[in-house]
Amino acid sequence: MSYATRDDMLAAIGEDALVELTDRTDSGVVDDAVLAAALTAADAEIDAYVARVAVLPLPRVPGVLRRIAVSIARWRLSADMADGRERIDYQDALRQLEQIAKGLIDLGLPADGDPPARTRPQVAGVAAPRRTGADLGGDWP
Repeated sequence: MSYATRDDMLAAIGEDALVELTDRTDSGVVDDAVLAAALTAADAEIDAYVARVAVLPLPRVPGVLRRIAVSIARWRLSADMADGRERIDYQDALRQLEQIAKGLIDLGLPADGDPPARTRPQVAGVAAPRRTGADLGGDWP
């Protein structure tokens, strides 16, 4: 599953910026192969965190993960020329992923289906009634 698309990247940073980040041959257009590699790397990074709290693939892409994927892909595309904003966005994205993995950010996914394999099973039970010496008979205090 891809968390962000070419259109998401275009909407977030614009065509000129995307051309600048992906065009390795000075053709003046977005290099879709370079962009796809960055988006695939972002997907893998996100999956490593999300798999702790949800079964993959997700039934839909939550908006928070779309924004995180755009930030990660942009960082990967601009790592050698990042002006600081990309680094800050990337670090923010990692913090959000850590919070998602800890269950502090809800992805808003439906609760149906099996829980992830890493969750602990819930145990239900009833405590035995308290027994006193009189209940037990004999010389109990």
